[in-house]
Amino acid sequence: MRRSVKNIVWTIALSCCAGSTLAQSTETVPSADTGFRETPTLVETFTFKTFDPNVLEYHIFRLTNDERRQHGLAPFKYDARLHKSARRHSIEMITLDYFSHDSPTKKNKTVSMRIEQQGYRWRACSENISASSGSSSRALPPQRYDDVAKGIVDGWMNSTGHRANILQTDATDMGVGVAAVYTEKSYRLKATQNFGALLEP
Repeated sequence: MRRSVKNIVWTIALSCCAGSTLAQSTETVPSADTGFRETPTLVETFTFKTFDPNVLEYHIFRLTNDERRQHGLAPFKYDARLHKSARRHSIEMITLDYFSHDSPTKKNKTVSMRIEQQGYRWRACSENISASSGSSSRALPPQRYDDVAKGIVDGWMNSTGHRANILQTDATDMGVGVAAVYTEKSYRLKATQNFGALLEP
């Protein structure tokens, strides 16, 4: 069975002024092992004290499938294993302060290694990543989850390689993972999409 891995590296430049993007509490990031919700309780806005990664992940997933539908493609199916691998990669990029598909941690080196750790036996896999940060002299105002998600997905759709991953026909499953560090006046955000198709028995 043919197996293919596609990695696309691109920095998404989101606005760094106040009111542009996200915020989480202090110098902490969400756990990689708990708190996963495929369909979270949806709220429209958040502050640096109330950011919920599940809600942003939901909107990125939804908008990605909206793009596929607009191009006559079947939507990606949610896969909890890809969700977890994507979330773990975003957390590691935040924690170790890097931005790459290739992890400095040997066991997490490649996307294929990361999804295999979660028990996903793949015949095709690929990954999109996004990074943004910003600061302000004043407190960041409340943000809308859907606006932040749209900025990320639009950035990917305006990049040839990322767009190809979103509109591909090789993969059938997707997981989205985000991690962020927010203070009252600044933020750092990383987002990861893992795409895959299972190896047939």
